[in-house]
Amino acid sequence: MVLFWRLLLAHVIADFPLQTDAVFAIKKERRWGVLLHGTIFGLVAILLAQPFLKSGTAWAGLIILWLLHITIDKAKLIFVGGRRADHLAYFLLDQALHIGTISLVSLYLNRVLPVTAVVADSIADLYLIKLGIAYIVSVWASPLICYYVQAALSPRKIEFKAWQPVLWRMLGYVERGMLTAIMTLGGKLFFLTPVAFLPRITLSVFANEKPFSLWELVLGSAIAIAAGAWARTLG
Repeated sequence: MVLFWRLLLAHVIADFPLQTDAVFAIKKERRWGVLLHGTIFGLVAILLAQPFLKSGTAWAGLIILWLLHITIDKAKLIFVGGRRADHLAYFLLDQALHIGTISLVSLYLNRVLPVTAVVADSIADLYLIKLGIAYIVSVWASPLICYYVQAALSPRKIEFKAWQPVLWRMLGYVERGMLTAIMTLGGKLFFLTPVAFLPRITLSVFANEKPFSLWELVLGSAIAIAAGAWARTLG
């Protein structure tokens, strides 16, 4: 299932770090916006699936995934925009559909591609691919997950601040990245866990406004720690 992990990495890269505020706004506001986002996924998938692309069947599989990615995202936009506000359940369904289609295409291609192509990746490459997925979920996906969980549990409407000023957002990235690294490497580095929170705590003392929620701090940290714990099992 090496191809599956490569395509899953392409998905999380396209859906989180490369789906910037500008890309997200275009996707929502322009008819062709979802095509832009889907094409970003397609290009990243081509880049990461290079060892498998000596076959026309593999190219056909990627084209099908590109079309499915666009279709799923467009369907979500139509459903959410036309009926009700976005919700945690829709986010989870959207991710499940993307991962499900990647699984099906990968399973089919693994059956029809030459064995040499299927086993082209080394164990080290596969480790780095999984590690990349763990860090992207920790650093970039967790704020969105926190928003959806908070919005689902809160009795009042929560605005998704796309969000925080750049400095606060960067601090969150560094904080969660450090937590994941500490958990991944383990050992004496566990004692450095409080250091990950120092930049945000320090800035909070001097800032008049704290543009982050307790949900993001607690749940985001938990996701980062869980991602690091999973990454630690890969070594």
